[in-house]
Amino acid sequence: MTLGSALVGAAIGIGAVHTCAPDHWMPFAALGRGAKRGDYFAILAYVPPTPEVFAQLQRLRAAWGEALGCATTLGFGPRYLHSTGQLHKGGPDSGLFLVITTDIAEDIDIPEMGWTFGQLHHAQARGDVRALLARGRRVAHVHLSSLAEISQLRPPT
Repeated sequence: MTLGSALVGAAIGIGAVHTCAPDHWMPFAALGRGAKRGDYFAILAYVPPTPEVFAQLQRLRAAWGEALGCATTLGFGPRYLHSTGQLHKGGPDSGLFLVITTDIAEDIDIPEMGWTFGQLHHAQARGDVRALLARGRRVAHVHLSSLAEISQLRPPT
């Protein structure tokens, strides 16, 4: 087993490698209250990037931007990790991060690995949340049981 496989297995809950302490992110309702001048709001979505989901998330992004009066971004995980994800973790502490995950409707085993692509996807999301938290970033993580729940993530009024 490679180190990478062991780390993914640990994040998924498989194997003997010890996992990190539980995540301690902000409650969803508190995320907007932490906004200050010069901040931006980022939706980090570990959801299927279909046109319908993209449209829903764009509406959500616009609503948060209007409510907070700040710039916004939207990225689909894990692909944003190699671009804007670097800014989120290495740049100034000016981001408010909403990480969205959802149940995986159709999952596929990864041959000879002992886990599925859905488990890997969730491990990547948890790893990003932990990396943001380790840098003192303001993060809320919401796990949805259905994509229909995206509309419920509007900013608190």
